[in-house]
Amino acid sequence: MLVRKRFISIVVAVLMACCALRAAVDTEGPNLIENGNFEAAGEGLRCPFPAWAGRAGKNAAYEFSRVPGRSGSAARISGKAAERGDIHNVQAFAVKAGERLLVRFWAKTENLKGGVFAQLEGEPNDNGWYKINIENTTEWKQYESIVRVPKGAKGQAEPKIVFWFYHFGTGALLLDDVTVCVVREDPIAKAKTELELMRAMPQGKVSDGVRGVLSKIDAAMLDPKPEAVALLRRELLTELSLQNGCGGNFVVGATHSLDRVFLDEPFRGTTPQKLHVALARNETEAFQLVVVSCGKAVEPVSISPATSAARRFA
Repeated sequence: MLVRKRFISIVVAVLMACCALRAAVDTEGPNLIENGNFEAAGEGLRCPFPAWAGRAGKNAAYEFSRVPGRSGSAARISGKAAERGDIHNVQAFAVKAGERLLVRFWAKTENLKGGVFAQLEGEPNDNGWYKINIENTTEWKQYESIVRVPKGAKGQAEPKIVFWFYHFGTGALLLDDVTVCVVREDPIAKAKTELELMRAMPQGKVSDGVRGVLSKIDAAMLDPKPEAVALLRRELLTELSLQNGCGGNFVVGATHSLDRVFLDEPFRGTTPQKLHVALARNETEAFQLVVVSCGKAVEPVSISPATSAARRFA
């Protein structure tokens, strides 16, 4: 059990590092939702939230109110009958097709019986083109998604978008800190992150050649330049290949089974000289071996198991 917990903790740490990597290389634009924190005083359309519009269903089955939120005020949609109540931002915002949108908001429920969700609508598809289901929980929870904007249904290159929140049922849905913004890659931050990942690639003792490339990477991290990354990666892979007896043609990397390795993206794992997997009796575990070219054709390739294997049960 100790081994299993240790493996799970490693996987969780890697997944958290991936989330941090996205945050490090992305820059967020301004919030495209007016009054997304519901702090503004005044009235909207059929709701007490300026810049928002509400629909109360048949026979006014739903009510809208400003209530204390997780930070300041929040929007509350409460239902007395199982129909449909919703709110959406009044002013549609235009975003170029192909851009990435970061959608983020906080939500919780009170005595909810039914379903609640958020949805991006507008010119890409008035019936909705991206949906986020909201959980039935009495604690504030943050929801966050990144979605690429499609062209409009009529071919609009910069479609107008509206953000809706739907409540089907009884009880209440509370919303706060609604943000929708364009996120773009920061090339300098990405270059620094790639250099940091390359710096961590070698495992164990390294040759003088590898040590020399690592010194170059350390110097490059002081003033990261995107154009330097590919050259240093090629140089590092070549030296690692020579160190590990692969002739400068390829290097063998390793990563956990949950990592997604793509042919058209650089390998960002490690290149250990040995790989240790400790298991309890009758347990199984997976890992990936990745053959990475140093810029030369690697063919033919054959893999054969070792003639003997040492087993150690923890």
